[in-house]
Amino acid sequence: MSQDFVGFTQPNSILVVPASVPVASADVTAQVLGADFNETSQAFVREATRLQTTYVDPNRLEIVIPAWMAGKASTYEIYVVTNGSSSSPQVTQTYL
Repeated sequence: MSQDFVGFTQPNSILVVPASVPVASADVTAQVLGADFNETSQAFVREATRLQTTYVDPNRLEIVIPAWMAGKASTYEIYVVTNGSSSSPQVTQTYL
């Protein structure tokens, strides 16, 4: 059985799937869903900790959530920077 969701997000927002991981998990691969991603898109957590990011298509990235982030129950802010080396980078709204 599967559940399909149809919805709308605010402009410049992202969705991270899965939205949570069990405490003490090993590294977890997650999907970042959004818009206008390209090969320069990089995911970050906290102020500037870069996450391993793989461009899949303009609407999806794969990221690795490292085990240290699942060491204890916490909430992290994840965001994506696209065209970061340009004079006007695109920064998504933070996903909690």
